[in-house]
Order: sequence, then structure tokens, then C-alpha cells
Amino acid sequence: MKTVSVITPFYKGNEHMQGLFCSIQENALTCQPHDIQVELVLVNDSPGVELELPQGQWDFQLTTLENPQNSGIHASRIHGLEVARGEYILMLDQDDLLEPDGILSNMEALGEADAVLGNGYMKYPDRQEIIYRNRLYQSWINRLPVLLAYGDTVMSPGQCIIRKEAFPKGWLERPLKINGADDELLWVMMLLEGRRFAINPKVVYWHMDTGHNTSYDFRQMANSALEGCDTLREYTSITPAQMRTFVRRRKIKAARYKASRGKKLLLALKNPDLSIMIILVKLVKSWKGY
Repeated sequence: MKTVSVITPFYKGNEHMQGLFCSIQENALTCQPHDIQVELVLVNDSPGVELELPQGQWDFQLTTLENPQNSGIHASRIHGLEVARGEYILMLDQDDLLEPDGILSNMEALGEADAVLGNGYMKYPDRQEIIYRNRLYQSWINRLPVLLAYGDTVMSPGQCIIRKEAFPKGWLERPLKINGADDELLWVMMLLEGRRFAINPKVVYWHMDTGHNTSYDFRQMANSALEGCDTLREYTSITPAQMRTFVRRRKIKAARYKASRGKKLLLALKNPDLSIMIILVKLVKSWKGY
């Protein structure tokens, strides 16, 4: 029997609990005939706000935790990992959903890899968009130069299942205080340790656009990533040249946020190597190849 632990930080999100529980229930039922057990680990990161758990009979294990103080999403994920029973981990945000067979689909695609990256949809109020239009762009999660010089190519860790043993020591010991880039830091650290992702082209995940997603604040995301620089230096084999690329790209992201066209052009001209990488990734990203 294999166990997949879904770790979900909770922050004043009782309105999302019914949808979350139903999504996990669907996956638990799909996984049962394949000897896969599902666990939901809810980490309350809003002390003083009581979890309002949906009533019903659930076919998954449930563990609830409470942080003594508001600690941020990275620390909450680590807290969940400390008690998770599963040898496979899925980190799902409170307002996102899984396909009914999302866990099973990713588990079947995992093989001998350290993690698996599935496809998904971005759900907006008026439309939905596929996250990966082609397998090439999706496979670039395994290309460290892309992650360093372009940035995160994964919408959310909710698309992934990761072997518990594959989480880097530094990521577990040094939680970011600025929310946003802990998953980006995780991918970079995993690749630096020689970890690899299997690619699952099937849709396993839905990212729900609430209009308040941290991932849309590029300055905060960049500053969050820059906070992880000391962790990269102290815990990984990153080279000075790789570190310079990582830092330069995140500083440019922060500087570009809500900047004028003139300033953006100047930044591009001053960093031609990064500009070429950004253009290349955007071209590949837009190609309809599946």
C-alpha cells in the first residue's frame, strides 16, 4: 500500500474547504482500487480562525495542525511534512483543485523519478487556459539553466507529486519568510542535487484565479526568491556563475514590476543573455505542440 499525503496550508479559507474535501474524496476513491491511500494534512496558519471542516464520511485520512503563530506558506508546508504519513507528497493550495484521477495519473507516470509534473488548467472567471501547450516546455522543469535564467516554469506544486525523501535538507531547515518562491527554490535545489522529474502530459490540476494570488505579484515573488540565496549558497553546489545568473534575473524581475516601457527596454539591453533566454522560453511556451 502506497500513501500520498496532500499538504494544504490553511489561511482564513473556510469557504474553500468543501471544494477541497470533495476533490480529495474523489481522488481517494479513484486511488483505492490501486492500493494507494490518500491523506490530507491541513495546516492552520491563521491562529484564532477555527477550521470549519465539512461534514460527511470521507475515504481519506485527515490530520489537522495549527501553527502557534502566522508563519507563512513555506513553514506551513514544512510543518505538514513533519507529520505526513505518506512517502509521496502533494502540496496543494487551499483554493485549488485536482482532477478526480489527478493523484492516480501522476502516480502512474512517476516511475523511478524523484517527482512527477502533471499538466493543468488556469481557471479564470471568464475562461480557462491549459498550462502546458507542449511537452517540450513542460519538460524544461528538468533544465537548470532555464530555471536560473528565466524562472519558475511550474504554475504550482499542486501539479506535482514528490517523493518525501527527495526534499532537500536546506529547503526543510530554512523556510522563507517572504511568501511566494519556496516552490521555485525547491525545484532549483532538487536539480542541483541531481533529482529529476517525470513528465505527465495529462491534466491533473486546476489553478483557480481568485484575483489575489501571490504569484501575480512579480516583485514579491522575486524578493522571495532572493531571500533564498543564502540557502542556495550554504546547502547546494551552485557555482558562483550560476548564483550570479539567479540573482540578476530575480533583481530584474523586481525592477520590471509595474515599470515603464523605457525602463523595461533598458533592462533588456543591459542583460542580453537573459533577454534571449526569456524570448526563447516564451516562444516555446506559446507553441501548440501537444
